[in-house]
Amino acid sequence: MPVLPSGQTINVRNSSSLIQISKGRFIVLLSCFVSIFIVITLFFFEDAALLNLANIKVASFAEDFKNQSSEYVYPGSELQKRYIGNFDTVKLETNSQKQFLLLSRNFEILLGSYTSTHNPKIRDYLQRLSDYIKENYSSQFTSNNQKFSIPCLDTACKEIKYSTEIEEIRGIIENDNVFADQMLNKYLLDKLEEAAFVEKAEDQLESYNQVYQVILSDWRNTKNPVAEDLLNKLQKFIEGNYPDQYAVYKELGVYKLE
Repeated sequence: MPVLPSGQTINVRNSSSLIQISKGRFIVLLSCFVSIFIVITLFFFEDAALLNLANIKVASFAEDFKNQSSEYVYPGSELQKRYIGNFDTVKLETNSQKQFLLLSRNFEILLGSYTSTHNPKIRDYLQRLSDYIKENYSSQFTSNNQKFSIPCLDTACKEIKYSTEIEEIRGIIENDNVFADQMLNKYLLDKLEEAAFVEKAEDQLESYNQVYQVILSDWRNTKNPVAEDLLNKLQKFIEGNYPDQYAVYKELGVYKLE
């Protein structure tokens, strides 16, 4: 049996106390570690649950909005298929930036449809989509807010008055059916309406020039005297209301009948 050196004794009571203290510290540390682990785990689970809930809401919106609005988007066209496909992709996408880009593309497609048809129902859908993007993708919306500007191109949002000259031109198009294709007659009337809605002179002139070029193209093929009369009336109107721009375009041969 080992013998302690002379003068040394073992304090059993102190050793037992140290052991108890060490155990106590270990239990405290272990408890802290477990608590921290539980908090972190709950945080990640909560974050994942919130993300999943957000994605469910996006998918629900995409499905509902697609079903309500797709019939107004170029029926039967490739653009309509792309419009529907973008919403279907949004439902499966979890990346918010990609969701934003897909919804933005559909806003552009819907805007093009509104610009072509001047249907107030489409303008309502545009506003709903813009509001949704602004609410759910605020930072991206703010940095791209000009892309989500919605013009007023229908009489439900603004009363328009045509000048005497344009009223006469519209009357000829409506009554004489300048084109055999009724869609072209409608296009001309829509463009004249568009020019009356927009406020900037350059935008107005762009619409009038588009009308002029469509009629000119028909006249070159048919030599239709009604089309020629329209060209002369429209050219005179442009010269009187946009003299500076008219001079530039005339120099370029835009209004040349040949």
